[in-house]
Amino acid sequence: MIDEGLRHPRAADEMRRGHLFWKLTGRYRIANLEKILRYDYSDLDLVINIRRLPKKWSDLYLYGFDHAAWTKLIANIDRFKETGEETITERTMYFVIETLMRERSLRIATRLPFEPHIVGIRGWDNREYDSGVQRLKRHVRQALRVIAPGLHV
Repeated sequence: MIDEGLRHPRAADEMRRGHLFWKLTGRYRIANLEKILRYDYSDLDLVINIRRLPKKWSDLYLYGFDHAAWTKLIANIDRFKETGEETITERTMYFVIETLMRERSLRIATRLPFEPHIVGIRGWDNREYDSGVQRLKRHVRQALRVIAPGLHV
């Protein structure tokens, strides 16, 4: 679906002008999306939240990329799929981003500038993202961004 969207003339024109294309999971609403999108990403090719604790993971519900980043992401994802090393998409993307960071061929931010406030039902367990435990996790992540930004929790 993303490839199809990127073929649209307006999307291609925006990407040529240095704007990022944003992927957002449709069943979620990001309460602070406007704040996240207003940030200046002009010096970046890819913006995505990754987590290192408690497990290596990438948040695929919201990320931004330019044409160069998308091309490299797709090429590397396909390579990972062929090896059978990883089958969970969020983990595969984590390792792809790790690889791209080592290559230093893209300007990558592994954190969105603000912790997304997700409203909606998670697909894998039908739990509400803004429930008590999930709300607590979001607040802990917000605090750790300030206190210990290198943790990527």
